[in-house]
Amino acid sequence: MNIEEFIVYYKTEGQIFRAYNSLSGQINNLGKLPRDIPNFYLPKKNKKYIADDVSLKKYAEDLYKDKQELLKKTGFNYFYYTNKKGEKIVGNHSSCIERFFKMYPTKQKTDGQVFYKMMERITPEEVELFKMTYNGYLQYINKGEHTVYGYDYKGFYQCILDNDEFIIPMKAGKYKTIKNFPKDLKFLSFGFIFVKISCDNEDFKKIFMFSKDNCYTTYSVKFALKYQTKYNVNIEIIQKENNAYFYNKKDCIPSKKIFEKWSKKLNQLKKDLPNNGLIKMLSASLWGHLSRKKKFIKTEDEVNELNNNNLIDLDNSKKYKILDYITDENNNSFYKVLDVEQPYFYNFRLKSFITSYGRNITAELAIKMGLENVVRICCDSVCSTKSFNCDEENKINSKYCIIPETKSTGKFIFNNVNQPLLPC
Repeated sequence: MNIEEFIVYYKTEGQIFRAYNSLSGQINNLGKLPRDIPNFYLPKKNKKYIADDVSLKKYAEDLYKDKQELLKKTGFNYFYYTNKKGEKIVGNHSSCIERFFKMYPTKQKTDGQVFYKMMERITPEEVELFKMTYNGYLQYINKGEHTVYGYDYKGFYQCILDNDEFIIPMKAGKYKTIKNFPKDLKFLSFGFIFVKISCDNEDFKKIFMFSKDNCYTTYSVKFALKYQTKYNVNIEIIQKENNAYFYNKKDCIPSKKIFEKWSKKLNQLKKDLPNNGLIKMLSASLWGHLSRKKKFIKTEDEVNELNNNNLIDLDNSKKYKILDYITDENNNSFYKVLDVEQPYFYNFRLKSFITSYGRNITAELAIKMGLENVVRICCDSVCSTKSFNCDEENKINSKYCIIPETKSTGKFIFNNVNQPLLPC
């Protein structure tokens, strides 16, 4: 590997950065990442790497190779870029993934930047609603030893973003009061609904994630209503007033209008560079980075200055909120803080909606496979004791491509939905 300085890291349980420097070859614990060196987190969801020192060095080698390959093919430098002032800016996964998205024109023949300006600021009300819904992926496991066939979707979240049926609100909505649901669900407004959903049917529990705060997106409510009779699902609107938060239809836009050209470019790169790990990162991680909270690491002196100016506290009453206190191996103190007034870096209202929409897609696949055969569901991956005709399914639903998954096909011990499968 050619010598070019950058850092790869992962977070320890104590919220310290375990970091490898490619130039020095040293591994250290850091309370705060340097701002003048490109730094990249270890993608632990990639089964090639685990949170240890060996994986840090291995990932540094793979990252540099993929970076050089991408640079040669597209001219896109994953480590650095030059801004309009001619300044050299260091990269990280978030900035690079977002910068790549901004490079490609949208259907309106404007660059991705225009949508950053069109999206109005996410309100505190919406922030609370995002918290109240279940924001994870679909997950289910039948523990034990099973012989299964594994399947997953190709470019799952990229395909959702490149879909004219997935909707993104551009402006804040308003609280409304509803008494019942329309007979034709296409007339159900888009947003959040306070509703208690319960069910004793074990098959329905495999394909639906419940909210402890009884707050669901329209996508989830429609799914529950669709299968209410089949699985005897109890659905009860709660609160007499302000029991829904709906967005104006004219303030919503199909996500395809924003992400279509970006998606086409990625599809071409997947063909040109099929083994490049950064291509998958650019594809699968965009929605998460566009939804990331505006958190910062501040030194003790910086926090003291903010406190002297009455700008920081432990609650939401000031501009900044202290989230966590960190001490590194050299006993240096740092604080993790949140920008209360602007809690997200970008105002893309993807959170809650893209996850609930994705859960519905995977659930429908599991139903077609026969829920009695399903052993494990994890995000867009389903393991079944019976084989499934992917080709036939892809003809019916051409917007998404389901493919056999070799790593989850065979005889395994199933213990935990989020752990790697253990071959028997």
